[in-house]
Order: sequence, then C-alpha cells, then structure tokens
Amino acid sequence: MSKMVRELIDQVKILRGYGMLVKNVPKTTDDEAPDDSYWIDFWEEKSKLKAKKCSNIYCGCTTNLNGGHVKKVDSIDTNTYIVPLCKECNHYTNTESFKVASRLIAAPID
Repeated sequence: MSKMVRELIDQVKILRGYGMLVKNVPKTTDDEAPDDSYWIDFWEEKSKLKAKKCSNIYCGCTTNLNGGHVKKVDSIDTNTYIVPLCKECNHYTNTESFKVASRLIAAPID
C-alpha cells in the first residue's frame, strides 16, 4: 500500500470520528519546554514523529508549526498535552474546540 493511500485512509478515519476533541490551554505562552528546547521539539522527541502539518484536522497548514498546549474536551482526563499546531490554531484567541489527528503527548508538570 502506498504512502498516499495510507494517508487517505487515515484522513477518512479521522473525519469519521477517530480524532480527539481538544481545546487550547490559555496562558501557556511563557511555559518553557524541558531542556531549553521548543515544545514542537518536545513533541517530536516523545512521539518519534516529525511534525509536518497542523494537527487540527480542519486546517492542515504546513508552516509556522508550534507545540500547542491542549486539553481533551468532555473528558475526566485533565492532563495538558502537546500537539503540533500552526500559529493561527495555537493562538490564544482560538477558544473553540477542534479535532486533532496527531498523537497527544503529555506535557511535563513540575
């Protein structure tokens, strides 16, 4: 099976409800990533994947990716997670929930 076919199958699964509903965590702009790195690097290291596009399944932007802090919506899980998000989707004014296609990586809590 080609890479393009696998990616299409993944997108169909996500659109059929396989994505995770999340919201941005406010006031995390100044939170520092471990080891003086960036949150996107933290996500890549922990997920063992390369961030190629925004995790918001309705966006898919491939530029200006950051490690966005998110929380699951309607879940008893109150952990904060890191996912690749573009600058617009990761912006503090984005208060709506959205589905992500990427693996959620738990942010370390001091």
